[in-house]
Amino acid sequence: MARRSKIWRVARNLRAGLRLRESQSGTHDRQTPEQLAAVVWEYVEDYVKRLPDGRAGLAGRRVVELGPGNHLGVALALVSLGVGQVICVDRFRPKQNLAQTRALYALLRRQMTPEQSSRCTGLLEDSEAAPNGLDSPLCYLPNCGVEELGVRLQGHPVDLIISRSVLEHVRDLDRAFAGMAAVLRPGGTMLHKIDLRSHEEGDEDYPLEFLTHSPSWWHWMTSQTGEPNRQRQSSYVASAERHGFQLGLLEVTHQLSRDKVAALRPRLARPFREMSDEELQVTGIWLRASKV
Repeated sequence: MARRSKIWRVARNLRAGLRLRESQSGTHDRQTPEQLAAVVWEYVEDYVKRLPDGRAGLAGRRVVELGPGNHLGVALALVSLGVGQVICVDRFRPKQNLAQTRALYALLRRQMTPEQSSRCTGLLEDSEAAPNGLDSPLCYLPNCGVEELGVRLQGHPVDLIISRSVLEHVRDLDRAFAGMAAVLRPGGTMLHKIDLRSHEEGDEDYPLEFLTHSPSWWHWMTSQTGEPNRQRQSSYVASAERHGFQLGLLEVTHQLSRDKVAALRPRLARPFREMSDEELQVTGIWLRASKV
């Protein structure tokens, strides 16, 4: 496997000396507004069907969306469905193609019913980004990690926290779940889709390749980047429970066969080599939990 013999992208491009944080946040320039809008509604439906009360449970709620990425389309769609407020939180401010995002927002509005569109009046129409004040139906807080929610949203409790392919990039799960617990109301819900596979382009056939590096080497290579933390599903569940969450849903989205795990196991670094087949087989989950 000559492709795998490279020293993992030259030690993650010399520890992000090329400022990978910017390049890791793509602008989806090759996607049309129609393609982006289809993904927005797909993501919203994914959230809705996994919430205990479905769409009815969104009415009037205060929602935090972690890691919205290059556009706030999901947040706009949630407001159209009757959510009281969406607070978009991102650790970094990603690149944005303004012409593309404006076209996306306009298309989403056209796809809404008149009543839904009226809820979005004045949002994302005239400015390059959503307001960062907490008095708007849709606000954007860049440069805020999930660990900092308790400080940034102090005095502004929320009902629901959602994310998609975000938590696997968090370095300290305990601090992350503590941050979410600090802002959720009692009985509030968090819902996360977590991708436990390698995120390196070209690793689709090598989903556990990133587990072959030792913890110390991986930490050195990725401490200046947003690479996955390599935690497995049990770590997320245990951390959530330590911080007062009651598990409501654990749905596996991707799973390897036992034979594939057995073939990979000799190449895995400790502690992954000692993990059970069941732990290593699961490479993607939905996790829903409520604050007790």
